[in-house]
Amino acid sequence: MGEIFSRWRWGLFVGGMAFGLYLWFTGAKEAPIQVFLNGLVVMSISFFLVATNVAEFVALPFTRFIDSLYLPGGKPDKSPLKYELPIYYERHFRSEEAADAYEAIIKSDPTQIHAYGGVIRVSESQLQDRNRANRWRAQAERRFGYEKVAASVARTAQEWHVERMTSALAPVPSQ
Repeated sequence: MGEIFSRWRWGLFVGGMAFGLYLWFTGAKEAPIQVFLNGLVVMSISFFLVATNVAEFVALPFTRFIDSLYLPGGKPDKSPLKYELPIYYERHFRSEEAADAYEAIIKSDPTQIHAYGGVIRVSESQLQDRNRANRWRAQAERRFGYEKVAASVARTAQEWHVERMTSALAPVPSQ
């Protein structure tokens, strides 16, 4: 989505600059100053569309230099998130530990919607802790929206049910 939006911004930039230059250089016989100012306004607006991309491109050598000083081995990667432990806890009705594991995943990477769905589901269904569930639901809805959170809670509940029916006892995951 970001790449398409960027293409549209650059397309509008080129079109706006061309139209602004056309107004700027052609002028009109009745009001040449007004047409010149209109062209300047159109070019300024079209430049502001891509100002963030231009600033990022101009600052790229400086940021790469700073990264080479402080991160000589490259940028650190995030550790891979594993849902095996909270699912194992949830499957064996160790609800408090499952909720804590889901919260640890959220603290590690707040963009994981399935972790929000898991902690909401465990808090509501197994722990009967409505305050905890409502707090996480409000935070998730602010971040992702109501529909995505509801779908995540329902989807993870369905996955949990399928896993519970296929194997009641699974080996403990190593983490």
